[in-house]
Amino acid sequence: IANMNADVLYDKELKVLSKTVFPKDSLLRGVSPDLNLDALSPLQTLVAMDRSRLNVDLKSNGLNSKVTYGLEDKNLGGDLVLGGAKFRFSGNTEKEIRLENSVASLQDLIKKINTIYTFEAPPLDGDLKVSLKLKKMKELELLLHANALTCKAGRKTEYVLDDTMISLGFADSVLRLNQYHTTFQKQKIFATKPSVVSLRKGIIEIAPLWINDALKVSGNYNIDQKKGEILAYADPLDISHQLIDLSSKIDIQSSLDGNRTSINGTVTILGGNVHYDMDQKSFPTDSDIIIMQDMKKKEASPFVDNLNTMIKVNTQKPLLYKTADADIKAKADLTIQKTEKGPLYTLGTAEILEGSVYTFQDKRFVFKKSLIAFTGDVSTPILDITAVYDAIKYEITIRVTGSPATPNIIFSSVPRLSRAEILSVLLFGSIDGAGNNSGDDMMKMMGGAMAKSALANAGIKIDYLTMGADGKVDIGKRLTDKIMIIYMGGEVSGAKLQYDYNKYIKGILTTDEDSSSAGIIYRRDFE
Repeated sequence: IANMNADVLYDKELKVLSKTVFPKDSLLRGVSPDLNLDALSPLQTLVAMDRSRLNVDLKSNGLNSKVTYGLEDKNLGGDLVLGGAKFRFSGNTEKEIRLENSVASLQDLIKKINTIYTFEAPPLDGDLKVSLKLKKMKELELLLHANALTCKAGRKTEYVLDDTMISLGFADSVLRLNQYHTTFQKQKIFATKPSVVSLRKGIIEIAPLWINDALKVSGNYNIDQKKGEILAYADPLDISHQLIDLSSKIDIQSSLDGNRTSINGTVTILGGNVHYDMDQKSFPTDSDIIIMQDMKKKEASPFVDNLNTMIKVNTQKPLLYKTADADIKAKADLTIQKTEKGPLYTLGTAEILEGSVYTFQDKRFVFKKSLIAFTGDVSTPILDITAVYDAIKYEITIRVTGSPATPNIIFSSVPRLSRAEILSVLLFGSIDGAGNNSGDDMMKMMGGAMAKSALANAGIKIDYLTMGADGKVDIGKRLTDKIMIIYMGGEVSGAKLQYDYNKYIKGILTTDEDSSSAGIIYRRDFE
């Protein structure tokens, strides 16, 4: 196991000097292969004791420690250097022993400890202040503080936890979470109520775990049988965030059986207000566009594959969305469903209540009862939305059906107008524009105006946009004063690079999945 040489000296005090070497064929290497015995070998120990004091001095490549213990007063003090990470401790064995440390980088600390003992650490980094207390040699208290912790969830994705504090206690096989708080994406997550987790005879019992002092999680899990039941209940759970103020009732039951997980229950929205987010600058991308850097091999997830869930989401009171341009009330009756080995489905409807209002270019559109139906993939719902605009002489109704990718837009009016006349009223305030512009041209104007308005409200600036009656969309962005790149939607998507040589001559390179071409456009104005 180990080779040890020791010398014992006794004069006014007792001294024991020893040197321990762990050979390459030590049995300890097989018992704990993650322990780096080479970093501990040779381990030199000096123990000195007199009538009142005991001193212990350990030295090795990776571990150094000096400890002083009072045999009469029971006071303990010293330091421990583990892989370059230094910890100080002090106190009294009959009262309290404290260990404290502050690090600027959690990953640096983990790397230092890994030189002694290898373990798989979570992808966390950030500053950390640790305070550990041992009371009466039987009760542990741990206090953690961090200004900012970063968790990497992929090559480009990371999550940041701000202002994190965790207070833990451990005694008699019971872990007590005294309190905690953190901020994730400007949402506070906290608990001032104590949470309790115990381990007895191979059974983990949660009784309970609190989230935001409102969501109560309780249950048990048998480690040997890999079975358990977990309940989550709140009435209400209030969330206040820059995106939404939401009050909801939650009643969720989870069953664990080996690799199988079943989650069932109901989330009832009791009411809330949705706030416009000026920092939200993302929007759905075309399914034809693939960003190669974001592609990665899909990894199997036993949890997701074996997940069985049915969660109902409904509203007791409407959700409100109110801005300078919108006053919309909506209700939902949805079911989130998944079977083992199957995909995740969203089923049900979201309803825009009659009387909701949206203002576009100083024109007030009032919604009739409208539905958004979900039949599986949440990104491809079926639309049935109707809004009415009361002009001075006309009542114009716009109905949108189909899917977001291929919408059908139906115009009607009282008294009856042609589509071109309706579009002229919407764009110019009268039917006079119908004689100067075709219906297709005004459809492009309408689509372009609406899309540019929506993108501008979301903080996205574009330089070129056209929308055809067939749903074809072209979006352009200037790279320089002379160069513009244009994405061309439609049945065959493509891209066009346009170079403006001067006000009369343009060079164009066009490519799509079928062909590529180059051309020069010469334009001259004649009087």
